[in-house]
Amino acid sequence: MAEQERERHDDRGMRQQAEGKFEQLKGKARETWGEITGDESEQVEGEGEQVKGKARQKIGEVQERVDRESERASRPAQRPERDRDVRQDR
Repeated sequence: MAEQERERHDDRGMRQQAEGKFEQLKGKARETWGEITGDESEQVEGEGEQVKGKARQKIGEVQERVDRESERASRPAQRPERDRDVRQDR
């Protein structure tokens, strides 16, 4: 995988997390506005945005984890340093 493509994959999880946090913040503001104005529909919409934001954030965390594991799995297996040293001493 090219370096730029790898960086793009690494960024997508962080981007999803940031968008999720932002959506949660917007939802909280909307919910609060609904409480202040007594608009129950705004409150409910705000709560819904917060739930969507939390879900998006979790998706981003999973994407990051999958990308890390995929990257780790694509590297060639390496023996621990101590095993190499023992063989070189023989």
